Amino acid sequence: LGWEYTIPASETTCNNGGHLAVNPKTGDIIVPCSSCVYCITSAGELKWKSVELETNHGRNPCLYSGCGAAFSNDCSVAFMCCTPRGLYAFNMADGTVIDMVNKWNIIDDGQAQNPESNQCQMAVYGDNEIAIHLKQYYAVFFKFENNQFVKTGDMKTSLAGSQYCTDMCSCAVTKDQKTLFFVGYSVESVDLTTRKYITDDQLSSTKWHMAPSITE
Repeated sequence: LGWEYTIPASETTCNNGGHLAVNPKTGDIIVPCSSCVYCITSAGELKWKSVELETNHGRNPCLYSGCGAAFSNDCSVAFMCCTPRGLYAFNMADGTVIDMVNKWNIIDDGQAQNPESNQCQMAVYGDNEIAIHLKQYYAVFFKFENNQFVKTGDMKTSLAGSQYCTDMCSCAVTKDQKTLFFVGYSVESVDLTTRKYITDDQLSSTKWHMAPSITE
């Protein structure tokens, strides 16, 4: 055992805590808890502890189940989703919140939808583009630029029985940054250029299929 860092039990009671995430540039470890977020160095020392989630959000700020932090292209910012709805950008240097979103504002049948959820999947691709798959039927897209989140679109899932994302894995983006996979009861594949779902025929060369199980 190289080191051990103990977090108080009072801060680890969130039933839907997110996964750990390691900053690939610095080795710092993001640890989501019930009322705050810890950043632990690769040497096992506390780098920062953010408590701004609770102040800004007004509710128990546990991270989405299954959703760990994702990092900006230069790894200087950590993106995290928080229940009941919210997207945060943390400065990796000191843990301050750079920007946050607390309404999804998804337009469905002419009405703004702001679904609360305790599960989501998130991926960063391209030039700090962010895709978020919410448990309740929707996907939301943002771009982080000039230290602000800019919403760039949303979409509704199209496959019956597959609307709910799993809390056991994250999104995956292909190497060419053109296709995004959401995993739930099936695999839903999205063309990131058109933000439309890809059919099985279009996916045959990748060996991924939208089906109850993933097969080759």
